[in-house]
Amino acid sequence: MREFIDPKVVSRLSGLALDARTPMVGSVSGRHRSPTRGSSLEFSEYRKYVPGDDTRRLDWRAWGRSDRFYIKEYEADTNLRLCLIVDVSGSMNYGLDGTQEVGKRKIDYARQLAGTLAYLAAFQGDAVGLYAAGTDFRKEIPPKRSGAHLRHVLDELSDMEGKGETGLPEALHQAAEKIAQRALVVIISDLFVETEELKSCFQHLRYRKHDVAVFHLLEQNEIDFQFDRPIRFVDLEGAPSMLVDPTTIAKQYRTAVQNYLESINQIMKDSVVDYRAELVMDIRVFSNEPIDGPQLVPVSIVLDGARSVLELEMTGTEVVRNGHVIPVSSESKSGWGRAELPGDANPADNIFRFVYSEPAVQRAAIISDDPEFSELMEIVIANGVDNTLTYEAEVFPTSAAATLPWEKTGLIIWQGALPDKVLSNQLQNFLSSGRTVIFFPPETPTEESFQGVSWQAWQDQRQSPLSPQRWRTDAGLLANSQSGTPLPVGQLEIAQYCAIEAEEFTLLAQFENQIPLLLRTAVGQGSAYFCTTLPTPTHSNLSTNGIALYVMLHRALARGAGALSSAQQHAAGQISSEFAADWKPLDELSGEQLLSQRANNPGLYVDENKIVHALNRPETEDAAAIVDDESLAAALSGLNYTRIQDEAGSAMALASEIWRTFLIIMIAALLLEAI
Repeated sequence: MREFIDPKVVSRLSGLALDARTPMVGSVSGRHRSPTRGSSLEFSEYRKYVPGDDTRRLDWRAWGRSDRFYIKEYEADTNLRLCLIVDVSGSMNYGLDGTQEVGKRKIDYARQLAGTLAYLAAFQGDAVGLYAAGTDFRKEIPPKRSGAHLRHVLDELSDMEGKGETGLPEALHQAAEKIAQRALVVIISDLFVETEELKSCFQHLRYRKHDVAVFHLLEQNEIDFQFDRPIRFVDLEGAPSMLVDPTTIAKQYRTAVQNYLESINQIMKDSVVDYRAELVMDIRVFSNEPIDGPQLVPVSIVLDGARSVLELEMTGTEVVRNGHVIPVSSESKSGWGRAELPGDANPADNIFRFVYSEPAVQRAAIISDDPEFSELMEIVIANGVDNTLTYEAEVFPTSAAATLPWEKTGLIIWQGALPDKVLSNQLQNFLSSGRTVIFFPPETPTEESFQGVSWQAWQDQRQSPLSPQRWRTDAGLLANSQSGTPLPVGQLEIAQYCAIEAEEFTLLAQFENQIPLLLRTAVGQGSAYFCTTLPTPTHSNLSTNGIALYVMLHRALARGAGALSSAQQHAAGQISSEFAADWKPLDELSGEQLLSQRANNPGLYVDENKIVHALNRPETEDAAAIVDDESLAAALSGLNYTRIQDEAGSAMALASEIWRTFLIIMIAALLLEAI
């Protein structure tokens, strides 16, 4: 086996069949359907008997029912012709992070992919052919079935290198004519050609009755364009080089690439080409008790009802696998799944349910009359955390707030007087649908209120700036990162803040004496946040010490945009029963839940708008909350209670209290008996 074929990959794939979607024409009997009739176990149709037909194929039962002679025909089975067309143009030499190091280039991945497919096809008795597509066919090996022929194909793959201009369209048209009989044509390329030319090629191949599949190879930078300084771009196919400042064209480039990929996807769908999308998952498995030595943990992944198993090697308390890829149909706009662990003492945390869909545009509307504030917000929103998403921000003056695109917006950043009655109703509907609003105080507070919250007078702290003393690290916009690292909220310095009055709220960050910095109020399925200072230099250092501001805004945007997606994740118990009243279960486990309990228990559902929902147990169920003395005293104010001082891991104080209570009861019982 060649060095570019991974034996572990071949071993994992050996149990899978390499099949064509359409009937094949082959030279010998095999496992694939043929358009001709022959002998197999799969019945095809009846036809009338004609003189000369084999009488052994007469259906005597049909004769008994109709008094007529009929012949039973079956699908013939034949072998498959696999034709591998590999793009060997210069652009295939581009590799990971821009390198041209051997083993990390697109041509190397194409070689590995083609070699593995050739090996699997030969293993199941099928014919394999290889075509190297440059400006035309640089190498042409017609499909054959033999061990020597497979070695010849693998030898040619070993010598294959990318160079020169692309001629993929011409090569594909030649392939359509040269491959005489029906075949499974697998194209491995970066597809850097005009999309209309590709459409013509695929239609030509399909007209010749070939089944076509495409592996589209792109390096991540070719999609994300993650370059942050002036750089010289060299055309690997011979055009002149170009010195460019990437920051000036990044947005236009990403838009163009997105349009190109959408166009490719539509062409594949129109041409009935097998062009699969991928679901990319980050998987984290953790244990409360450390594991000594490496241990294989099988993770079962159920995706739209199909199950696969991923084995993770775990040492210590957790293992992380980032970028695990599962192919999905490119026609599938959304779906659902479960990640399952083997059973243990706590079965409740062994299943995680998830849903997926094409991501919604991360769109924010900024309502403000302050150009400095608006520009800062626009910069923060436009520079998103996820390079695969599209971020958009649009600024509206407060006088034009009613004209913002409500149905397409996930987050509203509102800096100005609180809305009047008409706008207030629009905002409530916006929030009730699960989206997000962040209010910043106006320069001149008014008497208007929203959801029982109103701005009061500005407080000047420039002589002695305030810093947050407490903030929620377990949940909310200022929660710790996934690795447990806290945000630098305590480093903020607030020179001016606007006092606030609120009726029902959750305090997320506060100064001394419970003076709010950030609070939240729930409206339907959404959240309205109120930040009591501005990110401008005269009010705070939120912009210069920008991590907290950046994370806060993008978390709010992600939650709001999530409500626009056709796939939504929820924590069980944090949505209303009315919201889930019309949901229908997607899997057998969810079907076991009572209708009245669906909002409070884990499950997978779809609503009347074809939006899929996943509910999981809140993470806080597995972590005991620690209440400090001050909060305990405030919560139990006015009640007569006894506080038991104890240390973690010790039960002595609690045991003593229980024994004391037991002895008091025994003494009382003895006294009653004596009386």
